[in-house]
Amino acid sequence: MTGALALAAASVASAQDAGWEASDTHHLLEWLVLVFVVLVVQRYRGRVRELARTQAALRERDEHLQLALKASSDGYWHYDLGSDSVLYSAPDGSQVVERRVPSTTFRGWVPAEDVGKIEGAIARHLAGQEREIEVEFRLNGEQIRWLQLRGSTVLRADDGRPLRLAGTYRDITAFRRAQRASRIAEEVIESMHEAVAVSNASHEYVTVNPAFEQMTGFCADELAGQPVALLHSDRHEPAFYRRIRTELESSGQWQGELWQRRKNGEELLVALRTSRIVLAPDNERLYVSVLSDITVRRRNEHRLQRLASHDPLTGVGNRNAFLQQLDALIAASDAAAGPLGVLEIDLDRLKQVNENLGHDAGDELLQAVALRLQACLSEGDLLARLGSDEFAIAPISARTPEALVWYAQFLISAFAEPFMVRGRAITVTPSIGISLWPEHGAEARHLVNAADSAMYEAKAAGRNTFRFHSQARYQALRERLDLERRIRQAVERNEFLLVYQPRYSVAAGRVTGFEALLRWRHPERGLVGPDEFVPLLEETGLVVPVGRWVLSEALAQVREWRQRGHDYISVSVNVSQRQIHEGSLHQFIAILLNELGLRGDALELEITESQLMDDPDEAIAMLEDLHRLGLRVAIDDFGTGYSSLAYLRKLPIDILKIDKAFVADVPGDADSSVIIETVLGMARTLKLKVVAEGVENEAQARFLANLGIDEIQGYWYSRPILVENALALLEGRGAKHASLRSVGGPQAG
Repeated sequence: MTGALALAAASVASAQDAGWEASDTHHLLEWLVLVFVVLVVQRYRGRVRELARTQAALRERDEHLQLALKASSDGYWHYDLGSDSVLYSAPDGSQVVERRVPSTTFRGWVPAEDVGKIEGAIARHLAGQEREIEVEFRLNGEQIRWLQLRGSTVLRADDGRPLRLAGTYRDITAFRRAQRASRIAEEVIESMHEAVAVSNASHEYVTVNPAFEQMTGFCADELAGQPVALLHSDRHEPAFYRRIRTELESSGQWQGELWQRRKNGEELLVALRTSRIVLAPDNERLYVSVLSDITVRRRNEHRLQRLASHDPLTGVGNRNAFLQQLDALIAASDAAAGPLGVLEIDLDRLKQVNENLGHDAGDELLQAVALRLQACLSEGDLLARLGSDEFAIAPISARTPEALVWYAQFLISAFAEPFMVRGRAITVTPSIGISLWPEHGAEARHLVNAADSAMYEAKAAGRNTFRFHSQARYQALRERLDLERRIRQAVERNEFLLVYQPRYSVAAGRVTGFEALLRWRHPERGLVGPDEFVPLLEETGLVVPVGRWVLSEALAQVREWRQRGHDYISVSVNVSQRQIHEGSLHQFIAILLNELGLRGDALELEITESQLMDDPDEAIAMLEDLHRLGLRVAIDDFGTGYSSLAYLRKLPIDILKIDKAFVADVPGDADSSVIIETVLGMARTLKLKVVAEGVENEAQARFLANLGIDEIQGYWYSRPILVENALALLEGRGAKHASLRSVGGPQAG
């Protein structure tokens, strides 16, 4: 337009030079102005159209940007460094609007530790250390949100100084949560003790965890892409694995136990749980398997199951298994097919093998017996070790009493050949008891109890034989077992007590000692004599603790009597064979005497001939130990055993007690009188004191006193009495006979 104006001015000047009139020049100027206006208007319209096009393009670009931001869920931001303010876009309904806040306000929305992350990223970018700004941070709110911010410098001053930063931001909360969940899952899988493997739809390994590597010996890289069949075991048929795949395809999971093969070829039993998962977005199918090595656990379970049903020494069934199997057999049996028999086999004299050769030899013998009994079985027969030296057999084929008799005889003949144990031939015989179903019981336990009762009858009949069950014998056995139970309770409840029978010295004319006798203070029956319970104390071994109690109680009573001035009084106590063989009798007595402050002469021990003659050499050693304590030893019931006079001379004993069986018939029976005179003569030769037991009348007392007996003991002088009555007797308040001088005798004069 400036050029057009210059051209018009030049035209006016030329016209003036040519001599135009002034009016002509005026018209020319008007025409030029008109042209100028037309040109200006045309140019303005062009610019208006250009501006309109530009604005339309901007509006279109803004709409596209709005749509893009809305579609991408990204927002944009501007940071004006000069005004220290932040302009950002935010969704508002269906629109995206811009909001401007001071940077201090923005910092208040961000946790303090994340503000430093943002400022650090901006500082590094402004310093030229990083080309772009990229940082992830959190926004406070009802729920923490994560944002990812990107941007760079978009405006600089003429001197290059940054004026404005701009970029986009994205909400990555869901991504961070998924990332965290994935990381947790990875850590959990990596740290799991159970082996974990992931396979694809083609049943090829994708990845495994360290526990899987340790279990199988394969590393993850070796397994990647390999088929899971690499670990399959030959113990399973191919059809087994096909069934697993079919179930996985149909239900998406499988659980069970199967064998797998390690890299070194070893096999292990695993508990496996496999589940199908589907990954978005392409619906990729994966199978996650969790495996636990249960090889050792199953082996231990099988071992425990076997221990629960088998005898650990012999390997045959135990009592519980036998009872269960027998009950099952009874349930499936028909009584019309004949009786079902149970044979209980007890080994005679196994105790002697244990005592002479040791318990290890006894165990080997039991194992050999079990093998021989197994060789006697037919298919389907039941065999068990019931305990100790007792076995039981239920022969399936022997369904008549006659067949059971033959079977019992067959078993007895099988024991005729000796058993070889540690290079020695050992012969043991069986005592067999037989019971019948349904005659002797409807359940297995009844039949075993009945056979047990019959077995005792076989033993009573001389051993190495058999007997069928007798109801009367069984009832007697039940009563005996009940008595044993009550005796054990009596020990626990302290129901035993001592009574004292005085020993009268003929020479001194007074009581010089007492024999302590054990009684059972039964809560229902009153005082029970020793004949009913002492044999059971011996059999059960309870005689050892009860015997120690007797010694303690009796010696404590002697101390009390001596403290009252009767320092000549002693007490005699019977000692059982179990106490002798127990081996620590003399140590126990030594400790007891020391604790009570008593001398050895306070105690006399009474031992039977049979106990001494069982093992004379051992008896001599034991008696010498007791003698060194200063106490006296008496042979009780002398004359009823089988004493060897040679050993009697060697035994360190002090007293002979003549059994009441010889005293009962004097003075009328000449033989008994001769025996007593002979014993007295032998005792004087061996310098032993003699005590007569069972003196029940004056004639016996006078006869024995005339023979020169040292002491008498029996009902003529006193029955066994309670401890308080014994004290009265010592103090002269309860003596029935003050002296034998009143009835005559060599001491009378």
